[in-house]
Formats: sequence, C-alpha cells, structure tokens
Amino acid sequence: MSLAKCKKCGTVFRENDKSCPECGTKLDRKPMGCGTALGIIFVAITLVILDSFVRSTNSPDNFVKPELDIQENINEKGIAQKWMPQIEEICKDWAFYKAKVYKYSMEGEEKKAREASNIFKSITNELSQYPEEDVYEACKKYDTPEYLKKYM
Repeated sequence: MSLAKCKKCGTVFRENDKSCPECGTKLDRKPMGCGTALGIIFVAITLVILDSFVRSTNSPDNFVKPELDIQENINEKGIAQKWMPQIEEICKDWAFYKAKVYKYSMEGEEKKAREASNIFKSITNELSQYPEEDVYEACKKYDTPEYLKKYM
C-alpha cells in the first residue's frame, strides 16, 4: 500500500482514499489515456523490429562467402579480374567508333565524324574507370588494322 500527499494541505494519506481526510480535496487520478497507450505500443513494436533487424543482420547466412569460380577470373599476375568480360565488350565498341571516326573523317562527313567522336570519347571515359593494364590487355586485340578494317 502506497502513500500519497495532498497537493492542497500536504497531509499524507493512503493512495486508495478518494479524497484527503484533512481538507477533503479530491485526489486527481488520471486514467491512462489513449495517447499513452499508443506510445507504449509504438515503443514495443519499435523494439521488436529493431531486435529482429539486429538478429537478421548477424545471421551467419549474411556473411560474405568466397566465390567458387574466382579462379577463372585470375590473370597471370594473380589479380582477380571480374570486370574483364565488361572491358572486352566496351573495347569492341571503342574499336568500332574509332574506325567510324577515321572513316567519316576521311570521307569528309564532318557531322557523322563529330557524332562518332563524341561517342568514342564517352567510351574512352568509361574505360578510364578500369585499371589501365587490364584495358590495354583487353583492347589490344581489337586495336589492330585487320579488326578495324571491318568497320571502315
């Protein structure tokens, strides 16, 4: 059994009493409101969600697993080259537009040469995002007179 103190006269009395025995002031008992109940429910749901998130991110299934096929993407220097197939495709486009710039320039078609040159520059920019030696290795087979003649 707990005790309460009257706000008006300061008398201490039992909390079960409805009013102060000394001055008769009614005890202010506010029932738990809807806002308080919703707040408690919101906090509980938030804690449950956070707990499940923490448990799911710490799951052993979420740890990085070594790739089994990494051996096929290793060059003679031992560097993993997952991006080599992408570089190869970009190099084909690079060689194509290099040949087109040359062809249109030789034919005097300035507008087409300018358009091809702009595309060629954007492809060169894209290739600059990859290691230079890998780009060189991938593009050297496409940057030959025999290959370029196909597009001229």
